[in-house]
Amino acid sequence: MIAGVYGDAWGSTTGSGFVSGIWATASAAVTDAKLSIIHNSINLYGNNGSSYAGGYSAGLTFAPNVQGGVTIHGNLIQNTLKASSATDKKASGVVILTSSISPAGFFINYNSYRVASGVAQGQGDFIGA
Repeated sequence: MIAGVYGDAWGSTTGSGFVSGIWATASAAVTDAKLSIIHNSINLYGNNGSSYAGGYSAGLTFAPNVQGGVTIHGNLIQNTLKASSATDKKASGVVILTSSISPAGFFINYNSYRVASGVAQGQGDFIGA
């Protein structure tokens, strides 16, 4: 069980400050990470108390250097965390931070999401920088 996750929710393009249930990165660009995230339960909830107005939260976050070879299958992802002092910041199920126009190396199937952060921009998935 993953519990007590906290971060400042800083919304950089690397995702390093995102409040995430699972955050994956690599020391250099990896096109075939051979990473499988299967049958997990991730629950982010409450208010992390961040005074940062640009906060983001996600059940799963993949940094830009993880560029493919990832399977995300059969997970229960709930994110109701308010990670920002602003009223319009994002809560997501899965975030893939990439500059590519196609996340072809990511296989995302049979996941269940509940995303609602009490803000206008709650969303299931977010792909992009």
